[in-house]
Amino acid sequence: SNVMFSIDVAEDDSTDGNEDWDAGDFILIEVQVDGGGFVNLFAVESVLGGSNSAPAEDTTFDGFGDGAAITDAFTTYTKAIAGTSRLSGAASTLDIRLTLSLSAGDEDIAFDEITVTGMTILPVTYSFIQAENVRNSNLITWGTSSEVNNDFFEVQHSMDGHHFSSIGTVNAKGSSRAVGDYSYSHDAPSTGLHYYRLKQVDLDGTYAHSDVKVVEVMDGDAFSVFPTMTQNMLEVRHSFSGDTNIDIVNHMGQVVLRSTGVLATDRIDVSSLTPQLYFARLSSGDQVLSKKFIKQ
Repeated sequence: SNVMFSIDVAEDDSTDGNEDWDAGDFILIEVQVDGGGFVNLFAVESVLGGSNSAPAEDTTFDGFGDGAAITDAFTTYTKAIAGTSRLSGAASTLDIRLTLSLSAGDEDIAFDEITVTGMTILPVTYSFIQAENVRNSNLITWGTSSEVNNDFFEVQHSMDGHHFSSIGTVNAKGSSRAVGDYSYSHDAPSTGLHYYRLKQVDLDGTYAHSDVKVVEVMDGDAFSVFPTMTQNMLEVRHSFSGDTNIDIVNHMGQVVLRSTGVLATDRIDVSSLTPQLYFARLSSGDQVLSKKFIKQ
């Protein structure tokens, strides 16, 4: 369903029993969804479009009050805001603009109970989330542009991109429209691919997960791949003596190709893969190493 706008409107009757709205008098409420430009939502104009006439809703926005008359009793007007339906995709911002022009005399208007319903307000709006290897740590940093009833962030970690566990918590600002900057250091990570995500927890216990970020931790020359940009064959070299397997993993942590019994110097055919960034993840015993390459 659409987001709904509602407003109570009334106009004080003239002491002489006549309404004094003129052609240049109007009330106009406009809305803008996701910066797409303002569109008309509700308007009040004089009935006759001339001098000293009663005000009424202008349903066609043509400068003439052709709808219900505005009286001295508050009347509720409810309008659906186009472009905010969940069926047409989620909107993220909504601007409401009210313009009025009342020139002179007994021209007046009153508003009350202005409400907007049907919106789901995100508890946290992230401005960025990133993870990177810095010296002997993986540093996870993130920023927020707004927070509503935010209690804390739980930093979660995975070695396979599917099974996550908590490695720490960071207290939040609560409710704020100011920019918030946060960080967490995962010290002494093992070699290989590390997957991180944030679990944002509200004051009432509800929570939501962020996108997953991946960090690669290198381990000298024990494992190497080349060329790092290839269309067909990926050359691999390693220094392990036991059973060695290599999984080709995409950026979502999904294994898309698997090679078993990989020799110390070997080749893997990656010609069938979709062009994008991949990780070659080597496993030998309890050792897990990874290298990234681009399939062209």
